[in-house]
Amino acid sequence: MEDDILGMGLSFLKLFGEYMRYKSKKMQTWRTFNITALVIALWFTAANLGHATGVGYMRTIEGISTLLHILLKYLFLIYYKPNIENILDARAKFWEYENISSKMSHQLKVTFARVKYAQIYLISAMFFVVFMYWLKPYFNSDTTFMYDCWIYPDSIILETIVLACQYYTLGTAIPIVLGCDFVYFTYTVQYAIQLRLLSRKFRRISITTTTAELYGYVKQHQFLLS
Repeated sequence: MEDDILGMGLSFLKLFGEYMRYKSKKMQTWRTFNITALVIALWFTAANLGHATGVGYMRTIEGISTLLHILLKYLFLIYYKPNIENILDARAKFWEYENISSKMSHQLKVTFARVKYAQIYLISAMFFVVFMYWLKPYFNSDTTFMYDCWIYPDSIILETIVLACQYYTLGTAIPIVLGCDFVYFTYTVQYAIQLRLLSRKFRRISITTTTAELYGYVKQHQFLLS
């Protein structure tokens, strides 16, 4: 049985340049550029808190929350990436889906299908939301920026930079947020399946079970707890 539910999350990270086990100066430059763009967009959006009122204040809070979410998730990805790589490498010790009952095989197929449907739904929803934000200035001629922000001094160059950062950073939400969430989510599903397989083995222990088999079960249990 093929289990490729993790592939979509990893593909999003690769799309954003975050290959597993890949390190180079170019990647550091790329990360610095992305963080700088996020900080610029967040800075000028947060600056609007002292000038916004009513609904504008809530829109500013919404913009800050969105940008802060993307920035923190990106920083967490960078910081914990070595741990993520080690966890993914450890999947080599996962048991294959072999010698399982037809009932459990069907349950796993249903689980994998539901996970893929959930991923497709979230991707569609995220693309729709991002495109709606991108088109916000076109729907409302009085709106220049996707997030309410305050720019001083009044400079067309600075406004262009901030607007470009807003467009770009909102687009990064798709590979960063979905990539991280999908990797964690699908790995958790795979881990839970391994626990089910181990539990099934323990329940079927009998007098015919060999010492080597028992040792293998215990080692797998220790591995899953580590």
